[in-house]
Amino acid sequence: MSINLVWFRNDLRVHDNTALSKACDNKTEKVLAIFIATPVQWRSHCMSFKQSSFIYKNLILLEKNLNLLGIPFFYFEKSNFDSLIPFLIQFCRKKCISTLFYNKQYEINEIKRDESIKKLLNLEKINMLGYHDSIMVSPKLIFNSKKKSYIKFTPFKNKILNYLNNKEIKCFPSPSIRSVKIKNTFSKIVPFTFPKEKFSTQLFPVGEDNAIKKLNTFFKKKCFNYSLKRNFFGLSSTSLLSPYLSVGILSPRQCLAKIFKEKISFKNINNDKITWLNELIWREFYKHTLSAYSLISKEQSIFFWEKNIKWSNNDQHFSSWKNGTTGYPIIDAAMRQLKKTGWMHNRLRMITASFLTKNLLIDWRKGARYFMSQLIDGDFSSNIGGWQWTASVGFDSVPYFRILNPTIQSEKFDPKGKFIYSFCPELKKIPIKYIHHPEKWKNKKKYKINYPNPIVNYQSTKKYFCEEFTKAKNSK
Repeated sequence: MSINLVWFRNDLRVHDNTALSKACDNKTEKVLAIFIATPVQWRSHCMSFKQSSFIYKNLILLEKNLNLLGIPFFYFEKSNFDSLIPFLIQFCRKKCISTLFYNKQYEINEIKRDESIKKLLNLEKINMLGYHDSIMVSPKLIFNSKKKSYIKFTPFKNKILNYLNNKEIKCFPSPSIRSVKIKNTFSKIVPFTFPKEKFSTQLFPVGEDNAIKKLNTFFKKKCFNYSLKRNFFGLSSTSLLSPYLSVGILSPRQCLAKIFKEKISFKNINNDKITWLNELIWREFYKHTLSAYSLISKEQSIFFWEKNIKWSNNDQHFSSWKNGTTGYPIIDAAMRQLKKTGWMHNRLRMITASFLTKNLLIDWRKGARYFMSQLIDGDFSSNIGGWQWTASVGFDSVPYFRILNPTIQSEKFDPKGKFIYSFCPELKKIPIKYIHHPEKWKNKKKYKINYPNPIVNYQSTKKYFCEEFTKAKNSK
């Protein structure tokens, strides 16, 4: 009798899991599941302690759900990919595995790991089947007229929409209970040796049932006027689904299926759903470019001149940015939100990244690594893509001379300072009129508050950055 093994990585769910569904197709075959933690690898990838905790808690629920289906779940811990590879081969040999099923990842280390395992399993006469599950469409199906991956978002989006518009959107149901029983000899999930940190289960309740409920709630209550409200920091207008997508508690297909309750044209979808779909397609775009260009996994830009930028890398400025003490209230509130909750509004990610790279002239890589070390929804492709986009050194990036003014952004999207007040309590005595530039109120009233003046001047640093960037682009 054949025995199938499902290797879980960043796909911690039983609903709409391609690898799990395919492994369970034949009801007469035995199915096992495995997850292998790699704490040393996680540390090198700057995984946040909150995300570690989020994964751990979701693993416990995944184990319960699999056991209810009659699928034994095995948990192990190996330091890194180098030690994982021989262990997994040995496990497959010991359990007489016929086929290893998995969902693909697109980072270079993960691709090399999977290629090495496949070669070794071939020697053992064990099949290894991988699926494109964390994205909506396989990278092999979306390319330009030159048969290459798109580097511009708009033509990519149009190609994706055209492809999806001609396909029926289907999600795999949770597998039925296995008819073949296996003695329950699974290994207990013990706490990771990798550090864990508490996160708000009110903001991010654990488990795929809660993730699906959160998705449904978004469409019932929040999606209305999403296109108008999504940029306002003080409103609970975003879906808050990114942590579930990042570790695979939800699939992008489930989100897509929610947009289409019936098979209809994209032209008939309301603007709010289209706006949210656009966010999903940006996520898809970064996955596809990561798959096509290994330079991204190495934290490199596709533009050769990027190496000519003379980053200042002022440690004091970097520390002020991380700790939320720059003297720019919206920057400080955002960075404190990140540290406290492990999450940050997408527009705030752009504003804080723009400030670090274009006003403080600090290397975008340092910012990207810090974000990953804090984010509960840390996703390498989206994070690195977003940072390169904001720093104007990546695919379809914002023009380098476009530098977000934190004060103007604050006035526009947090007009009454509700978001600022919630994360900068030392500013609670500042009148709304001055909340976006408290230094003016301090100077006018000569009050003393425990809040710094701006560490840099926006206009002068903007001018300096543009000059340096122009030099870098023009140098050989």
